[in-house]
This record gives sequence, C-alpha cells and structure tokens, in this order.
Amino acid sequence: MIKKLPLVALCSVIVSSFFLYASASAINYGGIGGRPVYSNPSNPRTQSIFIFTLKPGQSGSNAVEVQNDTNQTQTITVDAVDSELATGGQFTCKQAVEPKTDVGAWINLQSTSVTVPANSTRDVPFTVTVPDSNTISVGEHDGCITLQASSQTAAPSNKNGIVLSFRTAIRVVVTIPGKLVKKLGITSVKVANGSDGSYLVTPSIDNQGNVSLDAKLHLQLLSFYGASSQTVDEGTMPVLPQSSMVSSYDLNHPFWGGFYVARATVSYNDDPNTGLGLQDNSNQKILVMDSAVFFATPKPLAAIIEIIVLLAVVLALYWLIRTRKFNRQVNTSWEKYIVKHGDTLEKLAERTGVSWKKLAVSNKIKAPYTLTEKQTIKLPPKPKD
Repeated sequence: MIKKLPLVALCSVIVSSFFLYASASAINYGGIGGRPVYSNPSNPRTQSIFIFTLKPGQSGSNAVEVQNDTNQTQTITVDAVDSELATGGQFTCKQAVEPKTDVGAWINLQSTSVTVPANSTRDVPFTVTVPDSNTISVGEHDGCITLQASSQTAAPSNKNGIVLSFRTAIRVVVTIPGKLVKKLGITSVKVANGSDGSYLVTPSIDNQGNVSLDAKLHLQLLSFYGASSQTVDEGTMPVLPQSSMVSSYDLNHPFWGGFYVARATVSYNDDPNTGLGLQDNSNQKILVMDSAVFFATPKPLAAIIEIIVLLAVVLALYWLIRTRKFNRQVNTSWEKYIVKHGDTLEKLAERTGVSWKKLAVSNKIKAPYTLTEKQTIKLPPKPKD
C-alpha cells in the first residue's frame, strides 16, 4: 500500500537557455520570461545569460528584464540561487530554499518580488560581488537568477498532495581570473543497437579545465574501408568545467552493412584568453576517437544485391580459372599441325576429341572459321589407344 505524503512536496521545473547563439528574445515559460537588460554586442551569449569577469573583492552589475506575456497582471518572485550538475553533465539550478555558498550568495537583487502588468516588462537591477577571500578558486563559477509567478503554483486539492511550481532560470557566469585551463578530452564512444534498427552512438566528453568550453561535435559512421555512411553535426554545445557531457545520437543503420566504427570529432578553442561566448576560430584544437569495430547487417534489399554480385563474382572467377587452365594446357601440351587439303575444324575436332569452338578459340580463328592448306595451328595430342 502506498503511503500518503504527510507534507506537501514542492516540485520545480526549470526552463533555461544556455546555448551559444541564443536570440535576444526572453527565456520564457508559461508566459513568464527574462533576459539580461545589458548585453555585449561582441558576445552573442550575453543576450541570454549573464557573464562577468571579476577578481575577489570586485563587483559587477546588470539587470534582469522580467517579462509578462500573459493577459493578466503577475506578481513574480525573483531569486538568486547556486547551480549544480545534473545527469549527463547538464546544467541545472538549485532551489531557492537550498543553502547558497557560491554565485547565489554573491548576487544582491534590488527586489525579490516585482509586479508586472499584462504584456509588459519590468527591470530588476542587481550586483554581483565576489568575496574578498583567497579561498575563492580561479576559474568559472555558475549560478542562476530564477523567476516564478505566484499564479503558476497550483495549490493541492487537499492537505496530502503535490504542488507543481514552474520556474524560468537565467544562468549567471562569474569567471575569477588567474590560471584558466581549457582542456577537453573524449573519454569514450559507445555504440548500441536502437529499438528501430538504428545505432545509438554515445560519446562522452570530459572537461578537465576550470572554465566552460564551447565544443563542436561531429559524428560519423565509417566503414572498414573508410567510406562514411552517415554524419551528424551537433553544432556548438557547452561543456561545463570539471564535468562530463554524455549525449546519445541516433544514426541510421548502414544500407550495405559491413564492419564499421563510430567516429567522434570534437573541436574547441583552447586559448585561455578567449572568454565564454566569444567567437574565435583560431587556436582550434581537434580531438578524434573511434568506437570499437562493430558489424552492421545489410538491409534486405542490399543483402539481395550483394548475394547476386557475389554469385556473379564467383562465376566470373570460375570461368577465369578454367580459361587460364585451358590456355596453359594449350601452351604446354598441344602440338603444331600443318593443315592439309580437306581439313575442317569439325573434322579435326572429331579426330582430337576437342570441340571445334575450343580449337577456334585456342588458335584465334574467327568466323567463318575456315582453314587454309598449309596453315599452322595447334592441336591436342592424339588420344592413346
């Protein structure tokens, strides 16, 4: 028997935008959204996330534009929280009730609640102050500013229920300057059979550095002979510091089948002076790793074609072997013969026990296959009595 929940549980759905080329539109869920008010024109990423570079003791400021796209006035709670890594290396935000020990504690919001009329926006300024302490580690620190409308919290029908609370979150990145390390590695490329006959390719990318890296992933199935069956370009994907990004991709079953490997190619900028979101195609480091070799069965039509081709090859080889054997016999054991009056290929074939066609072929006699007197040809030795 399932026990009833003695307390109301709070579940939170976080919708956030952490992509390289986000548009300037607000990060939005259920009509409630937010975005940075001030962005850097040279860094497209600052249109969707907050990016600061601050030394210990320094402060930076910006403001979050709180957007209400609904048709009614909304009271929206604004919180600063720490971040954490979810399964597969994905970025996620902690709950507002959890202790704040990093970026969430560094953010000072001018207001933690704002009333926004229907289809309007309000700006909430804030400052980020890094504690003046030598214990603050060099590299990237992450947090979130979350937005939640009170109307999006559904009250339970009784005391024993679940409250679903929907949040929108904007990532806040604070980089502490110093010895910044940019280092990616591909730790594995695994291949599994998909339920629909495809192949599930799972590369694992490990960020061994202390800042986020924008990695470009290229996947392909390569045959034993190096021919590419299919390619997938994932584009740019952020890999958080000291984390592993594990993602799976469906690649179509190769039509012809055979022995294959899945190859993962990852490129990223390893220049420590290039900040998060800045576009710089120089200093690109390229990593390549292959999966273990696996055998892909051919598709039914491909199998039929391959069997027909194989049979044709076998027959061709058989004919070639027999022809070479016959030619070798002609060159080594057949004897010269001077054509006499009245000789024909048919008569000579009857006498030697070899078909007239073979006599013609071996002596390069063409249609109409006539012999001339005193012509020199080769004939097999006379059969012994």
